[in-house]
Amino acid sequence: MRTHSLVALGLFLAACSSDGGSNETGGNAGSGGSNAAGAGGASGGVGGEAGSSATGGTGGSSGAGADGGVGGAGGSVACIPTDHPSAGSCTVSDAIAIFVSPAGSNTTGDGTRNKPFATINRGADEAASKGKRVYVCADAGDYNETLSVGPSNNGVEIYGGFRCSDWSWEASYHARLVAKGHPAARIAGASDITLDHLEFRGTANEVAGESAFGVWIQDSKGVEIRDSLASAGRGQDGSAGVAGVKGEDGQVAGKEQEGVDLAASTNPGLGGSWAAPSACGSKGGDGGTANTTATVPGGNGIPNTDVTPAMLDNGGTTGNGAAGSPGDAGNHGSASTAGVLTDTGYTPGDGHDGSPGHTGQGGGGGAGRKRPYPGIALKGGGAGGMGGCGGEAGTKGTGGGASIALVSWDSELTLTRVQLETLGGGNGGAGGNGGLGGLGQAGANGNYYPTLEDADGGKGGDGGKAGAGSGGSGGLSLGLAIHGSVPVQSDVSITPGAGGTAGPGGYTGEATDKAPDGQPGESLERLVL
Repeated sequence: MRTHSLVALGLFLAACSSDGGSNETGGNAGSGGSNAAGAGGASGGVGGEAGSSATGGTGGSSGAGADGGVGGAGGSVACIPTDHPSAGSCTVSDAIAIFVSPAGSNTTGDGTRNKPFATINRGADEAASKGKRVYVCADAGDYNETLSVGPSNNGVEIYGGFRCSDWSWEASYHARLVAKGHPAARIAGASDITLDHLEFRGTANEVAGESAFGVWIQDSKGVEIRDSLASAGRGQDGSAGVAGVKGEDGQVAGKEQEGVDLAASTNPGLGGSWAAPSACGSKGGDGGTANTTATVPGGNGIPNTDVTPAMLDNGGTTGNGAAGSPGDAGNHGSASTAGVLTDTGYTPGDGHDGSPGHTGQGGGGGAGRKRPYPGIALKGGGAGGMGGCGGEAGTKGTGGGASIALVSWDSELTLTRVQLETLGGGNGGAGGNGGLGGLGQAGANGNYYPTLEDADGGKGGDGGKAGAGSGGSGGLSLGLAIHGSVPVQSDVSITPGAGGTAGPGGYTGEATDKAPDGQPGESLERLVL
């Protein structure tokens, strides 16, 4: 802009005989020039125009019989690109910002006011590459995306308080990002990020135990969130365990398990037997052989471990076989722990499976008797009865998912006028009931004679009942999770929903024979890890 000295301006005015001096432009960033006095009978000159951001010039003194000159107008205020966009329309220009609207296009748009992009992620990438801001309009629909900010977006500023029609600022507007199955915003390894007048609403997929997050910030510095809201939807409920079924009953003894006749001229009369163990490993002991020389003991049933009493010799020594021991019961699943939040996410607190019941021991085989008199028909000892199979275990209930509005993990964060809300943790799933054990069966008939009726096989032991699954724990409901530096906070409100309820443990047979319940989920405003 041109500048003039006051001396030169006075000389110019003195040379005029009828009118006051003409206006001159004031100096740059200085005071406008003052008019000299006009000649008698003339009006004073108009004050000089002020320079940019300057004080207007002073009107000239009046000549004899005339009015004084009019003061110059003040200079205009310069536009400052770093001002908040609410400061004035001069900051809302293509030179300063990239524009984003739900009605825009990432294909045909170029990020200008008239041709905005459709997604905030595209705007953030373009703004970072050109050293601009991102302006997002808020009244034409949601942005169904997860804002993903990384090192390539360092320094980006995103403002969401604009009308879509004319890009004017409205303080009550907040552009809303809605994401399903992911946080609505994830900032990782970035620095100097500003988020202003935005809503972040993250929800969980319809998957058992899945968690919901509003904003996740990790390994970042200089992040500031202002006049915004972060909301996490409800965590999904855990899944219920599956009930175990009753174990199979032992097989019923048939002709093959009865002793073979000992004819008057035949020696020996074989005892009854099973060709193979059952599918779960139970087998009655073989019946003893009937012969003319001696009494033959029956065999022991199997298995003889994981039964009570164990290692039982239950074959008949002189007569009937003894009953097999019942299988031991399975254990209930152990109690679940609370869910755990780490730098990779939230792991629900699952329950644990019960263990199956054990197989019942087969009954002992009946003894094979010595023939007391020649010519007497006598059978070998009967095979022991088949034991029952153990019940199938109930499986665990899984834990409910968490609802966490904001996670700050090893980051430097400032929160100003921010609302954090959660809709509650998911409920824990119920543990499955344990199955009852199968029934053991009677042993087969042995030899028959009016005074020798005691060579039958023993009854098989019942299978053990199974353990039930324990219940899953309820999910955590948390406004602000902090690992590392505590955020700088001003006017932050937190409204957490309820923690998820504990899943009940399953039971076996009677409700008092029960696996542990899960733990109830906590509801917390803040948690420092």
